[in-house]
Amino acid sequence: MFRIIVLFVAIALISGCSTLGLIYEFGDDYIVWRADDYLDLTGQQEDFVDSRMEALLEWHRINELPTYTAFLKEVQRRGGDGLTMAELEEGQARIEAAWQRLSNRAIPDIARLLTTVTPEQIVHLEQEMQEENEEFEEELARSQGKRQRKRQERLVDTLENWLGALSKAQKLRIAELQTQWAAASPDSTAERMQRRRNSQPRFLALLRRESTEPEIAAWLSEWVETWGNPDTPAERAQRQARALRNRERMLAVDGLLTPEQRQHAITELQEYIDQMRELAAEPPSLSVSGADPAL
Repeated sequence: MFRIIVLFVAIALISGCSTLGLIYEFGDDYIVWRADDYLDLTGQQEDFVDSRMEALLEWHRINELPTYTAFLKEVQRRGGDGLTMAELEEGQARIEAAWQRLSNRAIPDIARLLTTVTPEQIVHLEQEMQEENEEFEEELARSQGKRQRKRQERLVDTLENWLGALSKAQKLRIAELQTQWAAASPDSTAERMQRRRNSQPRFLALLRRESTEPEIAAWLSEWVETWGNPDTPAERAQRQARALRNRERMLAVDGLLTPEQRQHAITELQEYIDQMRELAAEPPSLSVSGADPAL
């Protein structure tokens, strides 16, 4: 469920400012719905997830949004004349710290919920995982060329949302870069599928042996750190190499931008900053109770 929370927050930052306010208004309902898909929750479990998710979003709005606002203001100030590797490294470290704070806050409640799942719910979860794996397999069955074109389209759409229209020459160069990147690195869809194969059996076994809250919390914390891969020296080196590769690619795209496109991005960021400030300044919600529903 933590990954659902992370993705839900990320969607707001990608989809547009209007989505940001919806997270805090309807996020608890969305997470209950998704958790129910995976676990077929009981009424008590639904009440618990709804209550704890509402409290998590309230904490995030009041405590984290001011930090995000300060970070985005720095991005505005530094990004007008292009990015540097040092700035990207600092930005990545601050983003990772934010995810860590979120996980530290969310994992205890998730662990508490997972101690209450029944054998039937674990079977339901396993079936849901298998259905998702089949969808991944279908994606992998498509040709590499088709998947590459889809990634190129997504990248161009995202860039144009932030930068305004890209020129034909910029689009061609980005396509060339993506082709080079695809040839020089492992297939990301295949990597995700392998991570699922690695982590899912271990997670199901954790639940089936009726692990304690601390045991489940420790497993989830490790999963957040490694995204389901073994925490070995070789794997850590691969993660570091992947992060460096991504930063180098960001710099390559950044080098293609015009001053007008950089200014467009700065203006877009200001819309996020303004809305984050407004949301963070709202008074605490009276509906957030200090007492948790019984599980």
